Amino acid sequence: LMGLLGTVIGMILAFNDIANSSAMGKAEELAGGIALALLTTALGLGIAIPSLIMYMYLAGRVDGLVMEMDQSAQDLVHLISAEGLAASAASRKSTSTAPANTSKTKAKPDKTTSTS
Repeated sequence: LMGLLGTVIGMILAFNDIANSSAMGKAEELAGGIALALLTTALGLGIAIPSLIMYMYLAGRVDGLVMEMDQSAQDLVHLISAEGLAASAASRKSTSTAPANTSKTKAKPDKTTSTS
């Protein structure tokens, strides 16, 4: 933005020189304002382009780290839910295999066998 500001200031100076009729025949005075505008534009671009490249690089790294953290979080949730389901299934299985006959009376032995 500083380059754009410099460009605007340089062009204002150049057009002010044109507005003052004294610069009509003097190309070097017009060239001074235009040169200032181009110089500040070049400096602004010289700062903006490397800054933009660095921003894009860092934004890409941040996106990669966010995706890696998201994958780790999903894996953790899956692990926790898988262990919870396995523990729940194991507790249900152990309660379903308990003996069904819980009465206190014992069966009496059959005395129908003969001994001769």
